Amino acid sequence: MVVALLALSLVMILGGVAAVVQGFPYVRLESGLAMVIGGSTAASAGVILLGLSAVVDRLRRVQRAIVLLREEGFQPQGSVAAGSEAAPWLAAPEGPAVVPPPSFEAPSAGAGALAGTAGLAGLGLGGLGPPRANGRGSEPVFEDPEPAPESRREVEPLLPDLLPEAPAAHRDREDEALFAAAPTPSEPKLPVAEGLGLRPALDLPAEPPSASEDHAPKAEIAERATVEAEPIKDEDGPEPEPERHAVGSYASGANTYVMFSDGSIEADTPRGRFTFGSLDELKSFVNAGGEETRGAA
Repeated sequence: MVVALLALSLVMILGGVAAVVQGFPYVRLESGLAMVIGGSTAASAGVILLGLSAVVDRLRRVQRAIVLLREEGFQPQGSVAAGSEAAPWLAAPEGPAVVPPPSFEAPSAGAGALAGTAGLAGLGLGGLGPPRANGRGSEPVFEDPEPAPESRREVEPLLPDLLPEAPAAHRDREDEALFAAAPTPSEPKLPVAEGLGLRPALDLPAEPPSASEDHAPKAEIAERATVEAEPIKDEDGPEPEPERHAVGSYASGANTYVMFSDGSIEADTPRGRFTFGSLDELKSFVNAGGEETRGAA
């Protein structure tokens, strides 16, 4: 697969370069420009494909190395070659050297003094305790057994009680005084008040009101009603006349007519100013031609 990719990339590169070379003289023509563009594209794709083929080749080498390491790692320890051929990380770890326990057999009669001394030393070290599971076999283990509870009592004597003993009678009195119930305070006796004598007065029947007292409130109510019913008189006198204001104006030549809210009309003419009470009065005045007879306001 890698060889096929490599060959294809080389063909694309060579073909692209050839197309660019052949089409460059005819760039001004349509065919030459197309050949240059197509050749450059093919050459670029060939370069990219060449790089991809190199990456694939490298990945295949890595895969082979991993497979080889797996096959060598799963082989039994006896089949691994010893010496420089075996990989250092595939060598079996060396376990701790197990030292055989010392023998407890009696020394032979013909053994020398040195052998007897060594045997006694071995017996002394072996009797101290068995070797630990996690410790090394060559290191002796010293165990300090805990003393028995009886020996602890013998070693640590109890302290004497130096406090004086209180008499039993005195203790009983203190307990009774401590736990005795507190005396309840007696309620003070209040003097009982004598009867006030109100009950007989309440039992007596109420006296009926007199006729004069009955008519007095009715007369007051009637007076108030009449006062409220009377209309409020205007103390200020007649109401002031409402202020008039101009409603509209009309100009005809040199004459100007202004109409007010109360219906009156003022005419400002070259002869003077005239005031009319209504529109009909103004019409009759104009129709009669009596502007000279009307006095100015």
